[in-house]
Amino acid sequence: NYFLGKSVVQAPHYARARYPNVYPGIDAVFYEKNGHLEYDLVVAPGADPDRVRLSFPGAESVKLDSTGGLVIGIAGGEVRQARPVAYQMIDGKRVEAESNFTLENRLVKFAVGRYDRRAALIIDPTVVYSTVLGGNSLVAVRGIGVDAAGNLYAAGATDATNLPVTAGALPTPTAAGRSYVAKLNPSGSAIVYLTYLGGNEETTRIGAMAVDSAGNAYLTGITRAGDFPVTPGSAQTTHRSAAATVPSDRDDAFVTKLSPEGSLIYSTFLGGERAEGGEGIAVDASGNAYIGGMTTSRTFVITPGAFQSAHAAGGFDAFIVKVNAAGSAFVYGTFLGGSGDDEVRGIAVDNFGVVTAVGDGPSKDFPTTPGALQSTAGAFYNGFFVRLNVSGTALLYSTYLGSNGSDVMRGVALDVSGAAYITGETDSADFLTTPGAFQRSLRSGAANRIFVMKFSAANTLVYSTFVGGSVGEVPRSIAVDRNGNAVVVGLTDSSDFPTATPRQFFSGLGDGFLFKLNAGGSALLDSTFLGGASVAFATSVKVDSADAVYVAGLTSLRGFPLSASPLPGVPQGGRDGFFTKYTYPATPPPVALQAMVNAASFIGGPIAPGEVVTLFGTPIGPANLTTLQLENGNVSTALAGTRVRFDDVEAPIIYASSGQTSVVVPYSVAGKSFVEVVAEYQGQLSQTVRATVVPANPAFFTANSSGSGQGAILNQNGSINSRSNPAAAQSVVVLYGTGGGLVTPQAVTGGLASGIANQNLAVSVEFSTGAGRRAGEVLYAGSAPGLVNGVLQVNVKLPAGVTGTVPLRVRVGTVVSPDVNVEVGLN
Repeated sequence: NYFLGKSVVQAPHYARARYPNVYPGIDAVFYEKNGHLEYDLVVAPGADPDRVRLSFPGAESVKLDSTGGLVIGIAGGEVRQARPVAYQMIDGKRVEAESNFTLENRLVKFAVGRYDRRAALIIDPTVVYSTVLGGNSLVAVRGIGVDAAGNLYAAGATDATNLPVTAGALPTPTAAGRSYVAKLNPSGSAIVYLTYLGGNEETTRIGAMAVDSAGNAYLTGITRAGDFPVTPGSAQTTHRSAAATVPSDRDDAFVTKLSPEGSLIYSTFLGGERAEGGEGIAVDASGNAYIGGMTTSRTFVITPGAFQSAHAAGGFDAFIVKVNAAGSAFVYGTFLGGSGDDEVRGIAVDNFGVVTAVGDGPSKDFPTTPGALQSTAGAFYNGFFVRLNVSGTALLYSTYLGSNGSDVMRGVALDVSGAAYITGETDSADFLTTPGAFQRSLRSGAANRIFVMKFSAANTLVYSTFVGGSVGEVPRSIAVDRNGNAVVVGLTDSSDFPTATPRQFFSGLGDGFLFKLNAGGSALLDSTFLGGASVAFATSVKVDSADAVYVAGLTSLRGFPLSASPLPGVPQGGRDGFFTKYTYPATPPPVALQAMVNAASFIGGPIAPGEVVTLFGTPIGPANLTTLQLENGNVSTALAGTRVRFDDVEAPIIYASSGQTSVVVPYSVAGKSFVEVVAEYQGQLSQTVRATVVPANPAFFTANSSGSGQGAILNQNGSINSRSNPAAAQSVVVLYGTGGGLVTPQAVTGGLASGIANQNLAVSVEFSTGAGRRAGEVLYAGSAPGLVNGVLQVNVKLPAGVTGTVPLRVRVGTVVSPDVNVEVGLN
């Protein structure tokens, strides 16, 4: 506003700011576009773009990533700018020119290819973000949405009492269980609005969120609060089960709509005489909301002519309800279930008002339609996939999904054609997969595994595939891009979860994941871990109209990759919501890293200073295996055109080949929470991959180089330990491994150990016996003389009473190595 005396005159906002002649003939223009902060450098005819120099005072590092983007390290994270685009407008047409960032020490320049110097040239980089929202307690994310302007919306449950509510927010509930709704600006740098949602009497939990293109937010969930904020004239203004004698029967579903500014448009209860919960919500182009969930009420919101007007005999039934755009009436409501317990877990709606829903339950008589893919239930716990007609009066399609194990549905998304993409988890080894699918069988030892299925708009199965590693995964959300690629997020404990040009290696503590599966279900286009030095859980994903991917979830922050500081004015309580926006390069990097493992155990996870690690990728080295070379007595950091950097520090290379290269982690990573790893081959860079750093990550070499079984162990006389050559009882054996961390005196990265250097952290060795574990006497633990620094040697005296094939493990500090075997004789 302008203040003129006592008058206040409103002024329009500025759309852009132009700084003329920052360099001779070169202007800088700052503006917002599609949710990004952008700046253009406008080079007048005849001006020289080579004059431009950009500096970033206070930056901890300035470097380029594998896509040609600029990475600026700042306190608490980093800012990334995509590879610049340069173009000219000639005769009304846009003509592209080649453009790249270049570095001259810490100054950034622009290298521009051939262009018409008689016309103006525009150079245009962009910025992407990753941030967290926290408080003095849990801030969980149960749903996200994105509007047409690129604003991100998030909602979920929270126990935090100090979230930064904005002016005009709804009254803050005093009850312990409450929920929140937040809107972030397109750059992820500020909160547009944040409001609590709930009552003062009892718990309120948001279960799902949807956002329309105008920025209205639609919410559903569970509340026991009789004073939950409902609006006059809404479809149901009373909490019908508030007087129930059983506390759990007082749960009611709700539907709430907030304006783009965060004010209440409508809010209504949704329930009967007993318990309900809203688990999924979708919105159509007219603003009608569709809610799916579960109910135990017999007098639920059921409309005349509904597909299923009576509650089945089970404990709870699934339901689907349509609420009109004003929130003043239920257009239709129907039960959906059999004699067991059934529940809708995900819902979507197409352009015609046809609802697609997925859920699960044990009902063996769930209604299916003729021609269903699977008309009968499996032995235990199956999912279902249904399509409901526009009036809610009939099922267009309904089928079981599953087999003889536990099959749980987690989400559904639709593409523009109406094809349905479904994800969930299963322990059914015989779950249906299709020929040519990415993964057709469960990995050995796996608990739950992800499945992804695609049904055409005509309800024919396009593909069905597993995705997962050898331990277990939980998928939580699915979206689909313009090209029919499914994007799925969740949690994994598998270090061997399949990756494709990841941006982060496995942290070792349970990570979130994000993967993109191609339209045919046959290959991963992208797959990465998400997390840091502690557990992160990705719970929600959306894809915008430009195919940018937005991921949200829960993290304890330490080591979580941020592009900027956490949202302003928000303290972190240790369990925070995170929000990350990804864009993808037009072409994959010419060199691609896929995984990094301990060279002894071949298990992925965090890395320790001096650890020998093995990298996998294509191509990250020469076609023929090339082994280490010494340069001035140290292992060289360049081998056959291969280099590997950890935060710009080059690593000594033990061997290099096209698909597998082994290096020593520089000791300079000590004290960091994470580092960024880049491989280079023949001058071409891989993507940048984040790795978590810990003080120690011990593992011991084995005879067959598999990481398990017979250890690579020497007996006291220097011979190789084996079943035919066991160690004498209570003799000394020598173990070789890596990942022990720092030593004293301090070792040189890549140097050869020439004397005694003891591990800084305490080392102990335990041997398994039938009666438990017995400790051996550690005589030496440190660098292995004559070998490269980073190889750990442990001399240990065998305890009394261990004979035969004996598993042993080594503890360095608080971290325990995987077991390897030693053979011990009777005498």
